[in-house]
Amino acid sequence: MAITIQEVEHLASLARIDLNKDEKVRYTEEISSILDYVQKLTDVKTTQDIDMTLSEDLKSNLRTDVVYGISSSKQSELIKQAPSSQDNLIKTKAVFE
Repeated sequence: MAITIQEVEHLASLARIDLNKDEKVRYTEEISSILDYVQKLTDVKTTQDIDMTLSEDLKSNLRTDVVYGISSSKQSELIKQAPSSQDNLIKTKAVFE
């Protein structure tokens, strides 16, 4: 799948990067090559279904949150000073809405 220099220029403007003429030509070739490879992958026919669910044998490697270096009474005192709290945690505005 070929991509044009105009499309590379458009992508560069969206990414707010300046490209010189040589870079535009190089990226046109490289992106076209990548898109050709992706097209080959979509053309591959698979004959078996692959189970993509996680095995129950896998255990979460997330650690539990533990507070170090502050007493529970001091922690509670600090949380009470927050504008909003719930379940002994400080509530904040959502990062992603």
